[in-house]
Amino acid sequence: MTANELASAMIDGASDTAEKIGDKTDGLRRSAERAVESRRKAAADGLASAAERLHRRADDLPGGERVTNLAHGTADRIEATADFLRDHDTKAMVGSVREFVRKHPGKSLAVAAVVGFLAARALRED
Repeated sequence: MTANELASAMIDGASDTAEKIGDKTDGLRRSAERAVESRRKAAADGLASAAERLHRRADDLPGGERVTNLAHGTADRIEATADFLRDHDTKAMVGSVREFVRKHPGKSLAVAAVVGFLAARALRED
C-alpha cells in the first residue's frame, strides 16, 4: 500500500467516524428534545400549582403589605412562566431564555434565586 493509499484510507476512516459521531449527537439531541417536550406540560402544571399556593399564602406571610405584594407579584410571574411553557415549543423556549440571560445575566440569577427560595418555602409548608 502506498503512502497516498494509506492516507486516503485514514481520511475515509476518519470521515466515517465523524459521520457516526454526528449521527449519534443528532440522535441524542432529538431524544433530549422529546424528553423536554413530554415533560413541558407537567412542568407548567407544577408551576401553576406553586403559583396558586403562593397566592393563597401571600396574605399570611410576615412582613406586611410590601411582602404580600412581592409574593403576589412573584406568583404572577410564576404563572406567566407556566403559560410560556404551555405556549412555546422547546426550540422557542431555549432561544428566548438564551436571549434573556444574555441581555440580563444579573437579573437572571436574581430571578432564579428568588423563585427557588419561594418555591422551596411554599412546598416545605405543605
